[in-house]
Amino acid sequence: MERFGRGGGGSGDRLAFDVLLYNFFGSSPLKSQWRVIYEFMKEQDLLDADTCFPSFNEARHNILCSELKQLYVAITQTKQRLWICENIEDLSKPMFNYWKKKNFVQIRKLDDSLAHAMQVASSLEEWKARGIKVSLIPPNITAATIVTISYKA
Repeated sequence: MERFGRGGGGSGDRLAFDVLLYNFFGSSPLKSQWRVIYEFMKEQDLLDADTCFPSFNEARHNILCSELKQLYVAITQTKQRLWICENIEDLSKPMFNYWKKKNFVQIRKLDDSLAHAMQVASSLEEWKARGIKVSLIPPNITAATIVTISYKA
């Protein structure tokens, strides 16, 4: 992981990275129960009248809170771009419909233009800075130690 910040390595530095969520909704234990989001959308007057959905039931949808927390962390830790790729569109549709109504997302099909948009070129200065950081690592530090240090920071 790369650290970016203004404090010269102080505790105020934040990790900066893109986030890719792959099959988050498809692998969720909620499966089609994500449709309960439509009830919230109806309460917020964001739902078309002809949409069917289950009513929220705390006992039946108890895992929803945990899933929303995981989604919240992924979204809030994103510093540049959040990419969400799903294999089963129907399972992600309730959340994507909500996000579309709020103008939070752009929906695109995966193709060469999207793959090209995901690529970010590094500047010469970034490569130089990275080279300096790597050259400052003592020879007795292993890659596993570096990863451990990075995740503890």
